[in-house]
Amino acid sequence: MKQKTRRAHGYSVYERKDGRWGWGVTTGYDSVTGNPKRIQGIEKTQKAAQEKAVTAAAKVQAGANLPQGRDQSVTDYMNDWLELYIKPHREPKTVSYYSGMIKHHITPTIGRIQLRKLTSVAVQKMLNEKSAPFTVDIGEGMTKEKRLSVETVRGIRATLRSALTRAYKDGLIIENVASRVETPQGERNTAKHLTQEQAITLIEAAKDHHLESLLTLALLTGMRVGEATGLRWDDVDFSTHTLHIRAQLQRVEGKLILKRLKSDRSSRALHLPALAVTVLQSEKAKQLMTNSSWKKSEPFNPSGLVFLNAENRPLDPKYIDKHLKALMASAKLPPMSFHKLRHTAATLALAHGASLSSVRDQLGHSQISITADTYGHAVPTALKSVAEGLERSLTRQAYSDD
Repeated sequence: MKQKTRRAHGYSVYERKDGRWGWGVTTGYDSVTGNPKRIQGIEKTQKAAQEKAVTAAAKVQAGANLPQGRDQSVTDYMNDWLELYIKPHREPKTVSYYSGMIKHHITPTIGRIQLRKLTSVAVQKMLNEKSAPFTVDIGEGMTKEKRLSVETVRGIRATLRSALTRAYKDGLIIENVASRVETPQGERNTAKHLTQEQAITLIEAAKDHHLESLLTLALLTGMRVGEATGLRWDDVDFSTHTLHIRAQLQRVEGKLILKRLKSDRSSRALHLPALAVTVLQSEKAKQLMTNSSWKKSEPFNPSGLVFLNAENRPLDPKYIDKHLKALMASAKLPPMSFHKLRHTAATLALAHGASLSSVRDQLGHSQISITADTYGHAVPTALKSVAEGLERSLTRQAYSDD
């Protein structure tokens, strides 16, 4: 075999050692071994082999060699994919995210198309439509123009591409058409955050509030809400001023339970500055006092959680956001969710000269590209801070040389 050329349309054509030309078309994958199933042949010329391959690939695309799912719609397959491959293996929040993408974006647009007949043109058209502005009624005969964020449109494509990758492996399609489309370009939404002055104002407004320690620690560490509410006293090392992020609290089937973190990168150890140590020690003292007078039938804080609600039970994100909203309003600050405190911590860290890699490690991002995409707005400020620091250092050195 002299040379083999693989095509992007589900077939290959190659020259053999005897001068003839071979062709092959992948029809699917063995459900047991995972090995590809192929139909193939040999022709005298490259042109003849090309024609045979194209014809065979077209038949496969039409469903001639696909015993399963020939008439299955995109929506039907996406729902099957969600039940079979996602729900048993992914976290509830991930399942909810994919389900929303399917229900609100994929089903209304390309959902009725048969899976085997889905084309990259149809997918591209859907993404273009999702990127276009649309008008919404805001009442009293008034309308407002809105558009989906770039992140949402990219999420739609990523959801579809992930499902079609599975369909390809299962032999239901011969190509993942979602991998061949272009994601419409646009500016990413800047992550909303508090300024340094606003963050200080919030901490002052939360003084003596039962969420004071939680909110202060969030601003100092950038923890996710599930990581903060799932923090246990066993994760806090006061002797070394270290905080270990090992689990997260999530609501599953109506109950708040401790679950493993989403990725290995999420598991991390964070340094506790003096203020963080102070608020945690204060929280520890409060719990010890409550525990000493606890006379209810159930044990006090059986999971050893660091943060509890006013009834000494695990904290629900909705409960936190409700009280945070009230605190923000009383402090005359713009309304923001708990997650925006994470953005605030990252933005302030970058503004004070922290590197993207160190912020990535602090936040537990799986890739530095996520950190750069989310907080790129703060990098110029960080670079300015670094430059000014170098200037001060060099200025002092120049004076000392004199």
